[in-house]
Amino acid sequence: MVAFLSLQMIRFIDKRYIMLCRKGQKIFKMKNELINYCLRLGDSSLILGQRLAEWCSKGPMLEEDIALTNISLDFFGQSRMLYSYIAELKGGDETEDTVAFRRNEREFYNILLAERPNGHFGDTIVRSFFVDA
Repeated sequence: MVAFLSLQMIRFIDKRYIMLCRKGQKIFKMKNELINYCLRLGDSSLILGQRLAEWCSKGPMLEEDIALTNISLDFFGQSRMLYSYIAELKGGDETEDTVAFRRNEREFYNILLAERPNGHFGDTIVRSFFVDA
């Protein structure tokens, strides 16, 4: 799938930020940068998953239809994991649902390639190739 940092790597970065805070560094700025990075990854996964889910029952062959639907479920899982981690970082009453769906369209940080309409099946495959690369 998409070559994003794993959750273990992000948690390692989070622990490193806490260590820097103990040495007198500015943790607030670094934590916001980590949240913004995770938002970019999560939003891109969510939007691309929604675009790929549009191919459900519309693929050229049954095998491609099922494959794209399963790939979209993988993207939804990635975004859900990242949103729950963001909610954990923010604390308070934040949940993954509030992080994902309580924002307007201007507050999403996804890559623009994920928003492209599906068009032809080949266009969707090329878009997935470029997002994965």
